[in-house]
Amino acid sequence: LNRVAPGDLRDTTTPRAMARTLRALFAGDALPPAERDRLTGWMAATQTGLRRKRAGLPQGWLAGDKTGTATFADQPSHYIDLAIATSPAGKRLAITGFVTTTLPQQGIDPAMEEKLAEIGRIAAAWSDRG
Repeated sequence: LNRVAPGDLRDTTTPRAMARTLRALFAGDALPPAERDRLTGWMAATQTGLRRKRAGLPQGWLAGDKTGTATFADQPSHYIDLAIATSPAGKRLAITGFVTTTLPQQGIDPAMEEKLAEIGRIAAAWSDRG
């Protein structure tokens, strides 16, 4: 499942589509309140995203995420992360980040985590504008 090239029939989503799914789960009626709270708790407890989008959010924001990483020695690697975040003022965001390396690699690349943190910074700055 993780070895899916762009355009492959199994490459079935986009960052926008995943953001819409997050919105349906956390702000819509896709889940009853108890299940929404459980999912929120699971995502907030996740530790794998602490150096990714959450690292880019300003102090005081609450967030949870689901990280996805597929690193390969023989092809570019993929970092696909989803996050929900709430500003201190109560503004809620669904944040998605899909980043692909240009070179094969093994293990987590701190530069890719920093790119995802930048997505968090951009999302928070964008939300402050409106």
